[in-house]
Amino acid sequence: MNWSRLKSRYKVYRRNKVVFCATALLLIFSIAFGGCRTKPPRSENYFGLVPGNSWLYEGSDEAQSLEIEIRVTKPDPSLRLREGIFDLSISGSLGNYKIGEEGLFLEVGEEEVKLWGVRKSGSPPQFFATPYVWLKKPIEVGARYNTSIKGTPSPSVMVVAGKTRVQTPWGELEGYLLQNETGSHGAVTTSLVFVEYFGIASANVPDLPPLKIKDAELK
Repeated sequence: MNWSRLKSRYKVYRRNKVVFCATALLLIFSIAFGGCRTKPPRSENYFGLVPGNSWLYEGSDEAQSLEIEIRVTKPDPSLRLREGIFDLSISGSLGNYKIGEEGLFLEVGEEEVKLWGVRKSGSPPQFFATPYVWLKKPIEVGARYNTSIKGTPSPSVMVVAGKTRVQTPWGELEGYLLQNETGSHGAVTTSLVFVEYFGIASANVPDLPPLKIKDAELK
């Protein structure tokens, strides 16, 4: 018997077996852990509205790409707003065009969020004599909130249309579909998906690509 040839074949067999075992283990681990995602960020606030929190959204279609960043900040001290009112700052880009920064002045309580005013790019802030309720805790399907801004010619109502699920970088999340209805016939103009202790996870705005959450930093 040619022992040297036998030893050579055994070495090849052993090497192939090691490679096969390593490949099999890699496959097993990839199946076991490949579908795992990190947990989504979670805010200490039910509405997700805490200074320092931010969300990054993106959307695209055949004509344009859109990126929007929303940040919760403390308002300019010169405005002398009372404690608990934050500036929801909105900025972004549409293709190569930079969108001017705008904002909403929101009073965030334990049970509800009220809108006190708006800030538009290049214009001084506008405040309302009486705020309107933006959201209430807990979110309930069928709830309707009057969101008419003073001076607008048509009524506006935010309706909690139902529960839904939305795809995110952390997997699928359950949220509430919020629809903004305007005019006497209640035409839906904007729809949002709100997730408890997270915030807005997606948005559909007329004439713009659908926005999906890309990243978020919450506390």
